[in-house]
Amino acid sequence: MYKTRAFRLIWIFIEKVGLIALSILSFWIIARYLTPSEIGTAVIILSVSELIALFYTTILTSPMLKFRVITPEENGSYFWGSLMLGSASFMLVCGIGALVLNDTAAYFMLAVGALSIPISLLGKLYICHMQRDGAYKQLAVRSLLSKVMGMSSGILLAIYGFGGWAVIGQAVVMQLVSTVVIMFSYKLRVPFCFDGHFFYTKLIKTGWPIALKALNWTAMNKGVEMILAAVSGSAAVGYFNVAKRVV
Repeated sequence: MYKTRAFRLIWIFIEKVGLIALSILSFWIIARYLTPSEIGTAVIILSVSELIALFYTTILTSPMLKFRVITPEENGSYFWGSLMLGSASFMLVCGIGALVLNDTAAYFMLAVGALSIPISLLGKLYICHMQRDGAYKQLAVRSLLSKVMGMSSGILLAIYGFGGWAVIGQAVVMQLVSTVVIMFSYKLRVPFCFDGHFFYTKLIKTGWPIALKALNWTAMNKGVEMILAAVSGSAAVGYFNVAKRVV
Protein backbone atom coordinates (compact mmCIF):
# COMPACT_ATOMS: atom_id res chain seq x y z
CA MET A 1 0.00 0.00 0.00
CA TYR A 2 2.77 2.44 0.94
CA LYS A 3 4.67 1.54 -2.21
CA THR A 4 1.59 2.30 -4.32
CA ARG A 5 1.09 5.65 -2.60
CA ALA A 6 4.74 6.55 -3.09
CA PHE A 7 4.48 5.61 -6.76
CA ARG A 8 1.45 7.85 -7.19
CA LEU A 9 3.12 10.75 -5.39
CA ILE A 10 6.17 10.43 -7.62
CA TRP A 11 4.05 10.71 -10.76
CA ILE A 12 2.12 13.66 -9.32
CA PHE A 13 5.44 15.35 -8.56
CA ILE A 14 6.77 14.64 -12.06
CA GLU A 15 3.60 16.05 -13.59
CA LYS A 16 3.59 19.25 -11.53
CA VAL A 17 7.30 19.99 -11.87
CA GLY A 18 7.28 19.13 -15.56
CA LEU A 19 4.33 21.39 -16.27
CA ILE A 20 5.90 24.28 -14.38
CA ALA A 21 9.22 23.88 -16.20
CA LEU A 22 7.57 23.63 -19.62
CA SER A 23 5.31 26.59 -18.85
CA ILE A 24 8.26 28.80 -17.91
CA LEU A 25 10.23 27.68 -20.96
CA SER A 26 7.38 28.20 -23.42
CA PHE A 27 6.45 31.58 -22.00
CA TRP A 28 10.07 32.74 -22.08
CA ILE A 29 10.46 31.73 -25.74
CA ILE A 30 7.12 33.20 -26.79
CA ALA A 31 7.85 36.43 -24.91
CA ARG A 32 10.96 36.94 -27.06
CA TYR A 33 8.79 37.26 -30.17
CA LEU A 34 5.74 39.09 -28.78
CA THR A 35 5.35 42.60 -27.48
CA PRO A 36 4.08 43.10 -23.91
CA SER A 37 0.84 44.48 -25.36
CA GLU A 38 0.27 41.34 -27.46
CA ILE A 39 0.93 39.09 -24.47
CA GLY A 40 -1.31 41.17 -22.22
CA THR A 41 -4.22 41.22 -24.66
CA ALA A 42 -4.07 37.46 -25.20
CA VAL A 43 -3.80 36.73 -21.47
CA ILE A 44 -6.82 38.91 -20.67
CA ILE A 45 -8.90 37.30 -23.43
CA LEU A 46 -7.89 33.80 -22.35
CA SER A 47 -8.70 34.55 -18.70
CA VAL A 48 -12.42 34.62 -19.49
CA SER A 49 -12.44 31.05 -20.80
CA GLU A 50 -10.14 29.80 -18.05
CA LEU A 51 -12.37 31.14 -15.28
CA ILE A 52 -15.52 29.64 -16.81
CA ALA A 53 -13.88 26.26 -17.41
CA LEU A 54 -12.46 26.17 -13.88
CA PHE A 55 -15.84 27.01 -12.37
CA TYR A 56 -17.69 24.27 -14.26
CA THR A 57 -14.93 21.73 -13.70
CA THR A 58 -15.03 22.22 -9.94
CA ILE A 59 -18.82 22.13 -9.84
CA LEU A 60 -19.06 18.85 -11.73
CA THR A 61 -15.94 17.00 -10.65
CA SER A 62 -15.90 17.59 -6.90
CA PRO A 63 -19.15 15.69 -6.19
CA MET A 64 -18.26 12.87 -8.61
CA LEU A 65 -14.98 12.19 -6.82
CA LYS A 66 -16.92 11.56 -3.61
CA PHE A 67 -19.35 9.01 -5.06
CA ARG A 68 -18.72 5.48 -3.86
CA VAL A 69 -20.03 3.98 -7.10
CA ILE A 70 -20.64 5.70 -10.44
CA THR A 71 -23.12 4.09 -12.82
CA PRO A 72 -22.90 4.26 -16.62
CA GLU A 73 -26.05 6.39 -16.63
CA GLU A 74 -24.38 8.88 -14.30
CA ASN A 75 -21.37 8.93 -16.60
CA GLY A 76 -23.67 9.75 -19.49
CA SER A 77 -25.42 12.50 -17.54
CA TYR A 78 -22.09 14.06 -16.58
CA PHE A 79 -20.62 13.83 -20.08
CA TRP A 80 -23.57 15.14 -22.07
CA GLY A 81 -24.49 17.69 -19.42
CA SER A 82 -20.97 19.10 -19.38
CA LEU A 83 -21.00 19.21 -23.17
CA MET A 84 -24.23 21.22 -23.12
CA LEU A 85 -22.87 23.57 -20.46
CA GLY A 86 -19.62 24.06 -22.34
CA SER A 87 -21.35 24.66 -25.67
CA ALA A 88 -23.81 27.12 -24.13
CA SER A 89 -20.93 28.98 -22.46
CA PHE A 90 -19.04 29.11 -25.74
CA MET A 91 -22.02 30.66 -27.51
CA LEU A 92 -22.61 33.07 -24.62
CA VAL A 93 -19.00 34.25 -24.63
CA CYS A 94 -19.10 34.72 -28.41
CA GLY A 95 -22.39 36.60 -28.19
CA ILE A 96 -21.23 38.97 -25.46
CA GLY A 97 -17.91 39.42 -27.24
CA ALA A 98 -19.69 40.47 -30.42
CA LEU A 99 -21.52 43.17 -28.45
CA VAL A 100 -18.62 44.62 -26.47
CA LEU A 101 -15.57 44.16 -28.71
CA ASN A 102 -14.96 46.51 -31.61
CA ASP A 103 -11.68 44.87 -32.59
CA THR A 104 -12.31 42.01 -35.04
CA ALA A 105 -8.98 40.33 -34.27
CA ALA A 106 -9.66 40.42 -30.53
CA TYR A 107 -13.13 38.97 -31.08
CA PHE A 108 -11.83 36.02 -33.07
CA MET A 109 -9.17 35.42 -30.43
CA LEU A 110 -11.92 35.40 -27.80
CA ALA A 111 -14.02 32.97 -29.85
CA VAL A 112 -11.15 30.57 -30.49
CA GLY A 113 -10.08 30.78 -26.85
CA ALA A 114 -13.64 30.01 -25.77
CA LEU A 115 -13.44 26.70 -27.64
CA SER A 116 -11.29 25.48 -24.78
CA ILE A 117 -14.36 25.51 -22.51
CA PRO A 118 -16.32 22.64 -24.13
CA ILE A 119 -13.12 20.87 -25.16
CA SER A 120 -11.76 20.79 -21.61
CA LEU A 121 -15.08 19.78 -20.07
CA LEU A 122 -15.31 16.76 -22.38
CA GLY A 123 -12.24 15.24 -20.78
CA LYS A 124 -13.05 15.94 -17.13
CA LEU A 125 -15.19 12.83 -16.68
CA TYR A 126 -12.27 10.67 -17.78
CA ILE A 127 -9.86 12.54 -15.50
CA CYS A 128 -12.27 12.06 -12.61
CA HIS A 129 -12.34 8.29 -13.14
CA MET A 130 -8.58 8.12 -13.55
CA GLN A 131 -8.09 9.96 -10.27
CA ARG A 132 -10.49 7.56 -8.57
CA ASP A 133 -8.58 4.61 -10.04
CA GLY A 134 -5.18 6.05 -9.12
CA ALA A 135 -4.00 6.20 -12.74
CA TYR A 136 -1.58 9.03 -12.03
CA LYS A 137 1.04 7.82 -14.47
CA GLN A 138 -1.42 8.09 -17.34
CA LEU A 139 -2.53 11.50 -16.11
CA ALA A 140 1.05 12.73 -15.92
CA VAL A 141 1.94 11.47 -19.39
CA ARG A 142 -1.24 13.01 -20.80
CA SER A 143 -0.52 16.38 -19.16
CA LEU A 144 3.10 16.54 -20.27
CA LEU A 145 2.32 15.40 -23.82
CA SER A 146 -0.45 17.96 -24.23
CA LYS A 147 1.79 20.67 -22.78
CA VAL A 148 4.59 19.85 -25.22
CA MET A 149 2.18 19.90 -28.17
CA GLY A 150 0.58 23.15 -27.05
CA MET A 151 3.96 24.69 -26.34
CA SER A 152 5.24 23.71 -29.80
CA SER A 153 2.18 25.24 -31.46
CA GLY A 154 2.52 28.46 -29.51
CA ILE A 155 6.22 28.81 -30.27
CA LEU A 156 5.66 28.21 -33.99
CA LEU A 157 2.88 30.81 -34.09
CA ALA A 158 5.12 33.27 -32.27
CA ILE A 159 8.08 32.67 -34.58
CA TYR A 160 5.96 33.17 -37.69
CA GLY A 161 4.61 36.48 -36.43
CA PHE A 162 1.07 35.65 -35.33
CA GLY A 163 1.38 37.75 -32.19
CA GLY A 164 -1.15 37.06 -29.45
CA TRP A 165 -2.46 34.05 -31.34
CA ALA A 166 0.59 32.21 -30.00
CA VAL A 167 -0.80 32.38 -26.46
CA ILE A 168 -4.33 31.48 -27.55
CA GLY A 169 -3.17 28.67 -29.83
CA GLN A 170 -0.98 27.16 -27.16
CA ALA A 171 -3.88 26.95 -24.70
CA VAL A 172 -6.43 25.56 -27.16
CA VAL A 173 -4.08 22.97 -28.67
CA MET A 174 -3.06 21.85 -25.20
CA GLN A 175 -6.69 21.31 -24.18
CA LEU A 176 -7.53 19.57 -27.44
CA VAL A 177 -4.59 17.15 -27.26
CA SER A 178 -5.27 16.47 -23.59
CA THR A 179 -8.92 15.61 -24.22
CA VAL A 180 -8.26 13.47 -27.31
CA VAL A 181 -5.45 11.51 -25.65
CA ILE A 182 -7.39 10.82 -22.49
CA MET A 183 -10.58 9.79 -24.32
CA PHE A 184 -8.70 7.29 -26.47
CA SER A 185 -6.34 5.96 -23.81
CA TYR A 186 -8.86 5.35 -21.01
CA LYS A 187 -11.73 2.98 -21.65
CA LEU A 188 -14.95 4.30 -20.20
CA ARG A 189 -18.53 3.50 -21.04
CA VAL A 190 -20.47 6.70 -21.72
CA PRO A 191 -24.04 5.93 -22.82
CA PHE A 192 -26.16 8.40 -24.73
CA CYS A 193 -28.43 9.41 -21.86
CA PHE A 194 -29.04 12.41 -19.65
CA ASP A 195 -30.72 12.61 -16.25
CA GLY A 196 -31.45 16.26 -15.57
CA HIS A 197 -32.45 15.61 -11.96
CA PHE A 198 -29.14 13.88 -11.20
CA PHE A 199 -27.16 16.54 -13.04
CA TYR A 200 -28.76 19.37 -11.09
CA THR A 201 -29.22 17.90 -7.60
CA LYS A 202 -26.14 15.68 -7.35
CA LEU A 203 -23.64 17.76 -9.29
CA ILE A 204 -24.53 21.43 -9.75
CA LYS A 205 -26.43 21.94 -6.49
CA THR A 206 -23.76 20.10 -4.50
CA GLY A 207 -20.72 21.42 -6.31
CA TRP A 208 -21.35 25.13 -6.73
CA PRO A 209 -20.35 26.15 -3.15
CA ILE A 210 -17.06 24.28 -3.60
CA ALA A 211 -16.59 25.94 -6.98
CA LEU A 212 -17.09 29.41 -5.56
CA LYS A 213 -14.48 28.74 -2.89
CA ALA A 214 -12.00 27.37 -5.43
CA LEU A 215 -12.67 30.30 -7.73
CA ASN A 216 -11.72 32.90 -5.12
CA TRP A 217 -7.96 32.51 -5.49
CA THR A 218 -7.99 32.30 -9.27
CA ALA A 219 -10.41 35.21 -9.55
CA MET A 220 -8.15 37.29 -7.33
CA ASN A 221 -5.15 36.65 -9.58
CA LYS A 222 -7.13 37.32 -12.73
CA GLY A 223 -8.68 40.36 -11.08
CA VAL A 224 -5.23 41.90 -10.70
CA GLU A 225 -4.71 41.47 -14.43
CA MET A 226 -8.09 43.02 -15.22
CA ILE A 227 -7.35 46.02 -13.00
CA LEU A 228 -3.94 46.45 -14.59
CA ALA A 229 -5.52 46.33 -18.03
CA ALA A 230 -8.13 48.94 -17.08
CA VAL A 231 -5.65 51.29 -15.41
CA SER A 232 -2.42 50.83 -17.35
CA GLY A 233 -3.33 48.96 -20.54
CA SER A 234 -2.61 45.51 -21.91
CA ALA A 235 1.16 46.11 -22.02
CA ALA A 236 1.22 46.29 -18.21
CA VAL A 237 -0.52 42.91 -18.08
CA GLY A 238 2.16 41.53 -20.37
CA TYR A 239 4.95 42.82 -18.13
CA PHE A 240 3.12 41.46 -15.08
CA ASN A 241 2.88 37.96 -16.56
CA VAL A 242 6.52 37.96 -17.59
CA ALA A 243 7.47 39.05 -14.07
CA LYS A 244 5.40 36.23 -12.54
CA ARG A 245 7.32 33.66 -14.58
CA VAL A 246 10.66 35.18 -13.62
CA VAL A 247 9.84 35.28 -9.90
